[in-house]
Amino acid sequence: MVTAFNNAIYRSRDEGSNWTLAQVLNLTSQSSISAVLFDRADPMIAHLAIRGPAGSRAGFYRSPNGGDRFDAISPSELPRFEPTAFVTDPAGKTIFAAAAEEGIVYRSQDKGVNWVRINRVGAGATSLFLDPGELRVVLAATGAGLFFSNNNGTTWAPRIGPARPTLAVPALSLDFALPPGVTGRLQAQVRVVEA
Repeated sequence: MVTAFNNAIYRSRDEGSNWTLAQVLNLTSQSSISAVLFDRADPMIAHLAIRGPAGSRAGFYRSPNGGDRFDAISPSELPRFEPTAFVTDPAGKTIFAAAAEEGIVYRSQDKGVNWVRINRVGAGATSLFLDPGELRVVLAATGAGLFFSNNNGTTWAPRIGPARPTLAVPALSLDFALPPGVTGRLQAQVRVVEA
């Protein structure tokens, strides 16, 4: 397991019982670690995203040794690459990354060595998902809703439909009556499991 705290990377080899310092990144005050992802085919390869302004250490980093050391990948090709979400295919070869503010999705087909800007999916892209049954299908959760691509992220369309949230606690039933010609409103708060 790998986590980030105070611009440093910590690693646990016993499922989180004990943590050791792996690397201090010496980031600028305006930079922050935004995402960590392990290669699904090779757990010794870990990916790290750092967000920050131009001139900072923002970009995509990779560790070949399970998180002991992270090295920058393609900084010159993606100088403003500020990923906030990653997803990789089961083979670990193709990686999709989303940059939240710009809503741009990037794709690497060689384990993160080279990246191409695919398309804009919408501002506020916070999560990416791959359909395990059809790897060309990519879903992106954004501030404007859920978007869907069935061609490796080349084009995107909104996925519209009713939401079915999971209630964290049972909702109270509401029962009230209004006389004819009178308007009114009754509110009830519900808590859901999903963010």
